[in-house]
Amino acid sequence: MAGPPPDPTEPVDIRYDNARQRLEITWADGKESAYDYEFLRWHCPCATCAGEMGIPGHLQFVTELRPEQYQLASIELVGHYALRPTWADGHDTGIYAFDRLRALGDEAAASLRAKERGKSQGKSQGEGQGNEPSGRGHGRAGSG
Repeated sequence: MAGPPPDPTEPVDIRYDNARQRLEITWADGKESAYDYEFLRWHCPCATCAGEMGIPGHLQFVTELRPEQYQLASIELVGHYALRPTWADGHDTGIYAFDRLRALGDEAAASLRAKERGKSQGKSQGEGQGNEPSGRGHGRAGSG
């Protein structure tokens, strides 16, 4: 008799890649998700960024993020249910629950595709070259 199906919101592998500026998660059901760091910061769930109780958060009043706002400084596990990134600007109050990350997976994939299309169009026109971040910062999320 087979056991229960795998929990689709349970990560089995969490990787971050600062060179490509993305977080990658393999879920228990085998699905892979990738999240651009800038996408994650725009979707920060904390009250300061997203707002609370009818009061808008500060991300609702800006159209661009500064690079330090979406450069990952570190990331840690929060219990068995979430990740908490610390961004280069010091912001660290956004706790990304695994079920929320899983729900954002398709939107994150579409965002990555759009960003890649933009990069390839820019490079074909001679733009965007030489701006790749260094390869430092590969790793796996841990309880640090």
